[in-house]
Amino acid sequence: MKAPKLTCVISGQSRVTSENYLRSKADRLGKSVEWLLNNYVSKNICSKLRKGVAVSTITDTVFSDSQLADLVRNNSKCREEFSFVDGVYTPAKAKAVTKTPKAPKVVAVKKETTLEEAVTKAVENVPTVKYEWDSEKETTVLKTSSEVLDEMVNNKNPF
Repeated sequence: MKAPKLTCVISGQSRVTSENYLRSKADRLGKSVEWLLNNYVSKNICSKLRKGVAVSTITDTVFSDSQLADLVRNNSKCREEFSFVDGVYTPAKAKAVTKTPKAPKVVAVKKETTLEEAVTKAVENVPTVKYEWDSEKETTVLKTSSEVLDEMVNNKNPF
């Protein structure tokens, strides 16, 4: 027995299939094997149509919008409501795309700061620690932020 061929009614492309596949697909769709052989639409074509490709760009054959809807509905696993308008797939609930305008960025104009103001601000935000050798105690001593800042401003061995 020769293997049956499924031929896409829209593109005309054929493929060999098995009797078991035809029976199981026909049962799943609630259709007969004969109906499936005469009304098959390939998965590739169903996908293209559902992405919004017009049927006129795929084939020269004219299909009514209701024919296309029935063919795609019965050959795809899509369960959402849709229709075709002038050969183009149209979901029943077209998602409204509304873009909310973004607020313009506020650019702050920085005032010029002096070195002392910048150093003071840095000291407030980041603790400055410095270890220094203390000859009297013969060990390293942790200096406070204020002492380190005084040395930096007065330029006495800043590091």
